[in-house]
Amino acid sequence: MLCLESDNVVEIQMINDLCSIDWKVKFRSIRRTNNKVVDRLAKTISDDIDHLVVLKDPPSEINIFLEKKIRLNVLVESNRN
Repeated sequence: MLCLESDNVVEIQMINDLCSIDWKVKFRSIRRTNNKVVDRLAKTISDDIDHLVVLKDPPSEINIFLEKKIRLNVLVESNRN
């Protein structure tokens, strides 16, 4: 886990630029059980909620969730063909 510091001015400027765009945003509720990656990320960084956290290498649990999801998507796609 890496916290942004003053030497990361470029990243901060990019975030600021993204925040200044006139976005059209829609929110949709997704159950925690349907999005295990986001749930695990939220639990991982819950102690660092007062500042931006950048994960250079996601926790291994998240990689496992993503790999399972990729395998499932490949299986579904192969069954469609």
